[in-house]
Amino acid sequence: MRILLDISVVRGEKFEYPCLYEPGNPPAVSFEWTRSGSIASWIKQKKQNLTISTVQRSDEANYTCNVSSILRATLEKETLKYDTATFHLNMEQRI
Repeated sequence: MRILLDISVVRGEKFEYPCLYEPGNPPAVSFEWTRSGSIASWIKQKKQNLTISTVQRSDEANYTCNVSSILRATLEKETLKYDTATFHLNMEQRI
């Protein structure tokens, strides 16, 4: 698992964060964003970009991008590849 840099955002703003990955062969990839460290309810997002339309205090948490893909090397068996990366979303105080 890779740790990404923590990010600070201002309450009320839109937040979007891409899950970076290296495409394989074939380039089909599955994404899943999960959240931990918060008691607020949240629905997992299954797309490349994590999107929070209006950031609230309850969105302050750890977010993990889980990526899975099938690698198909020439004349070899398929290999399932997994990768994860995590960052913490901090709430920034506006002055």
